[in-house]
Amino acid sequence: MNTTLSLGRPAVEAGSRSRWYVLFILLIPSCLLMAADKQAMVVMAPQIQTAMSLDLVQMTRVIAASSLAYAFFQLPAGWLCETFGAPVMLAVACVIWSLSVLVTPLAGGVWGLIACRFFMGIGQAPDWTANMMVAKGLFETRLRAKIIAVLLSALSLGSVIGAPLSLKIMKTFDWRACFYLYGASGLLLSALLVFYALKSNKTRPSPVKPWKVRSGVRSWALFRSRQFHAVGLAYFCLLGVEGFFAALIPMYLTKVRGMPIETVGWVVSVSFGLIFVSKIVGGTLSDFLATRNCSLWWARVPMGAGGLLGGAILLCCGLSSAENSLALAFMFGSTFLFGFGQIAIWASVQDLGASGTGLIASWTQFLGNIAGAIVPISISLLVTGQDSWIRAEGLIVVLGLFGAGCLLLVKPQLPLVLDQGALAMPGA
Repeated sequence: MNTTLSLGRPAVEAGSRSRWYVLFILLIPSCLLMAADKQAMVVMAPQIQTAMSLDLVQMTRVIAASSLAYAFFQLPAGWLCETFGAPVMLAVACVIWSLSVLVTPLAGGVWGLIACRFFMGIGQAPDWTANMMVAKGLFETRLRAKIIAVLLSALSLGSVIGAPLSLKIMKTFDWRACFYLYGASGLLLSALLVFYALKSNKTRPSPVKPWKVRSGVRSWALFRSRQFHAVGLAYFCLLGVEGFFAALIPMYLTKVRGMPIETVGWVVSVSFGLIFVSKIVGGTLSDFLATRNCSLWWARVPMGAGGLLGGAILLCCGLSSAENSLALAFMFGSTFLFGFGQIAIWASVQDLGASGTGLIASWTQFLGNIAGAIVPISISLLVTGQDSWIRAEGLIVVLGLFGAGCLLLVKPQLPLVLDQGALAMPGA
């Protein structure tokens, strides 16, 4: 007899028109705003670095602090989403994130900045898992990759908007004004999320302890699945390579390539614009293949593995190119391919997840954001005091190869099931 985990279903019934209001008024804006803030810190890093007399390693640690906190709080975030409901945790996440951003300009030095970004990461940790769980409760399987593409594209669009918007605000006022504006906007969105959470909590069924299903099966049995780890490690490698664009590219272009900050702003915007486009294309293509009698593995995995490995190779070509224009062309191609990897991994998470989506999503996020923090730091240490980026390029290629190999092992046509008192993955 099959049993299921309680995921805290939202108040909106699947199939109703109001589910689209939830998507466009709550879920997409939360992705947009949080992504815009991440880009604000990255594109303003050279100014903050100069204003506070920080070196490259210190500034990289400031940027990485949010990724580390975000990563380490992923596992409790999944647990909390399943305990209190995804809408509730989405509201709590937005409140904590907004307050942390709002006080960032008050930091007095490197440790103050690290603390602010660390707490911002804690507040942001439940966001993606909660979004995944709310969306899964609202939309049917045939829309799965498209809805994932929309939410992932909102993250990219936030990065596209965030770079030029942050630079415009900084030029008009100063870099501190960006954090005040984003923090205040987050508090306004928090009010809407709190209202939705209170409404959804009234219709939410009695919670089941997230570490135990009704039959007494413990969810940590998921950790024995090879595919559970394969999809997580693939995301580790993907975000590790993408970490260059998330943390280092403005400092690289200004310090190594000698580009003016105005040019860096549009480069960052175009990069994430290409990721935005590739996610829409990848999600549409994946669902098209899935509905044309093509297995989910063929619809998701080859596209994602090729995007991950191809993106890593093109990034290395860009780093080794002597001409700035050629380097940018390779980097733009790299970001476009990464979008296919994102779609493949997150669509597979939902395909594999069945009733354990929250746990699988939080574990995948944990590994990915650990890489997003430690890989940029590792790259900065590898290139400090050297004129060559060869060692960094070697690390990027290794991550691309290993990540593509892990993704090829994922079998999204074989979902996780809870059957006869045991968690199992058929064929695993």
